[in-house]
Amino acid sequence: MLPKPDRKVPTTHIIKVPPPALTADVRYEATAMNVARACGLSAARVEACIAGDMPYLLIERFDRHVTEDGNVFRLHQEDFAQALGLSARLKYERDGAEGRQFNARSVASILAKTKTPAKAREAFLLLTLFNLSVGNTDIHAKNHALLYIDGPSPVLAPAYDVLPVMTNRNVGHHLAFTIGQARHIANIETADIDIVLDTFGLKGAAATRFKSDKYVPLLSKIAQRIRGLPVYEFKVFRDLAGECIGHLAEILGIPHPLDDFDAFPPFYAQADALKE
Repeated sequence: MLPKPDRKVPTTHIIKVPPPALTADVRYEATAMNVARACGLSAARVEACIAGDMPYLLIERFDRHVTEDGNVFRLHQEDFAQALGLSARLKYERDGAEGRQFNARSVASILAKTKTPAKAREAFLLLTLFNLSVGNTDIHAKNHALLYIDGPSPVLAPAYDVLPVMTNRNVGHHLAFTIGQARHIANIETADIDIVLDTFGLKGAAATRFKSDKYVPLLSKIAQRIRGLPVYEFKVFRDLAGECIGHLAEILGIPHPLDDFDAFPPFYAQADALKE
């Protein structure tokens, strides 16, 4: 008889299997995550795999430390909902209430307590802008985390669950937390970006430098990587990213860095309904 597995041994990977109707999500999420890494953002390592006819994601856990002799140790991590004392049902801003809500202000308060607050704020802002650029509106409190590597102060964990959910036309696409006053990507205006930057302590000249030195180059890198994706396999993703990147470039006052795409009408379908 084989011995029972030791359930206390830490795993090093997660297998994520999509619903049968959403198998394309495997390649979309793996690609978005790898584009994020290629653009210099910290993101978990993922690989699109297939077993028989079932696609799945193989995700390397970032909350593990593996020694040279193969011993695996857990690293403590907590998602933003846990850090804010919120239940999973309050992971979206729209489901919370004043004082118990996932929003830009509460995120800024979390990041202020990290080991390197300025670095964490910049990383979170760039990740948020990356998600907006690839049509990922599902950036809720359970999809961000803090990681405790050494000492009592955490660092911002690598990005995970970066899926361009707007490729799925059967669900709503409210932003997980408002960007300024906007609740949909298509409704974001220059003032909304400035409000978020101000919430994270960037205003005036500092905000201008962030947009010109950090965000505009990131947008260009994303466009370059999206442009390199095979058209046949990634047409829906490319078209979605084209709309998102084009809108964000417009409000930044720069030329569209990705012009090789077709219109993606669902991008605007809910925008009017979500305006204040």
